[in-house]
Amino acid sequence: MLNIFYECTGLTSITIPNSVIGIGVEAFIFCRGLTSITFPNSVTYITESAFYGCTGLTSITIPNSVTRIQDHVFAGCKSLTSVISEIEIPFAFEEDAFDGISDDCILYVPMGTRDAYISQGWTEEVFKGGIVEMDPNDIKMAKQDGNTFVIDSYDLQGRKFNASQHGVQILRMSDGAVK
Repeated sequence: MLNIFYECTGLTSITIPNSVIGIGVEAFIFCRGLTSITFPNSVTYITESAFYGCTGLTSITIPNSVTRIQDHVFAGCKSLTSVISEIEIPFAFEEDAFDGISDDCILYVPMGTRDAYISQGWTEEVFKGGIVEMDPNDIKMAKQDGNTFVIDSYDLQGRKFNASQHGVQILRMSDGAVK
């Protein structure tokens, strides 16, 4: 079905059921109130313009199960500042899939895959905030509050940790919050 949730501005959060293997064409187009999407590992493809113009999205996590992202999937998601990709073997996404996202958008990829992502077109021309490799076992990949996660951690004197530490810490979150 096309446009199943077209301009459903009251929709703020989506948890895709495990029975879903793909997101249809323009399924959530212009759902401007949408701030959170949870994809299960059953999703293998996201079709054309599925989340086009979802201006409330700030962060998304793409599961390792996804093998295809078509044209304009997240285009026009101008508030999107972080994309966490759990995809271990990256593929070339379709033209303009991320056109019009925030100029500060950071792509987080599994440790050791940055060069593979770049070779498939997941470049800093698209993700102008940079491409950061993340260890899935590191505290920085810990998801909290849906898709929000720890970006940096500091000691109480404001010194940045380079690795996970035990004890009291200051955390900078992906949504800009400090905890």
